[in-house]
Amino acid sequence: MRTFLLAFFLAAAPQDSGPATDEQADAAYEKFRKDIASNLESAQIQAVKDFATTRHEKTIRVLSRYLLWPNEEGAAQVAFCLGTLDHPLSVEVLTRALRPPLL
Repeated sequence: MRTFLLAFFLAAAPQDSGPATDEQADAAYEKFRKDIASNLESAQIQAVKDFATTRHEKTIRVLSRYLLWPNEEGAAQVAFCLGTLDHPLSVEVLTRALRPPLL
């Protein structure tokens, strides 16, 4: 029974579809631009979450600008989303954000 359940959950788990194409990243960016323009913070945070599902270098570069978002919850969500992306650039961006400023 355990083997069956394990096989079931592994089969039902979302599969990593790999990095997005340039066209997919551009389409996701256009949707993000429209969604982030909302006045509601909850809608903006949801826009970040949705956009972060697109694994592409463009996504990381755009989201990195929001690490200094005045909305602390939003900035924390951006950092979390960048941490979930499996890309060397996301590691570099988060490392830079944690470094203290040089005087």
